[in-house]
Amino acid sequence: AGPLNVSRGWRAASLAALAACSVKDDDDYEGTLQPKAPRAVPKESFLSTFPWARFLAEGGFKQVFLVDNPVEGRREAVSVMDLSAMAETRNLSLADTEVRLALLLSRLVETGACRHFVRVYQLLRTSTPPPREWGNPEDKTPLGSLS
Repeated sequence: AGPLNVSRGWRAASLAALAACSVKDDDDYEGTLQPKAPRAVPKESFLSTFPWARFLAEGGFKQVFLVDNPVEGRREAVSVMDLSAMAETRNLSLADTEVRLALLLSRLVETGACRHFVRVYQLLRTSTPPPREWGNPEDKTPLGSLS
């Protein structure tokens, strides 16, 4: 059997993804997520935009919530990264790489080239933590179930 035939579009996307993962991790790193005065967003703004949420999971530096977006008429996942903690442990370049890769893979979903990834609708850099009303590992749905 000969080599596999791969579409040029998929090959270009995979090469771009590999390039996005090749981020320098040293003191001179100046990624897009460097913690330089992120804007504060009032908690009420999150709650009015996403009036219902449920805690889904957490990892080393991230929490994930399922939220209801009534304006768009859909449920969305909101991923919240603790950039300050990542900077303290010299892992900030990983956050930048993850965001760039997620945006690249989202383009594949938008164009129909691949539907096996999550589409990114928006990115917000803020110093405001997620609202307590969105839940936590001990109380995943403080706002009750979404009817």
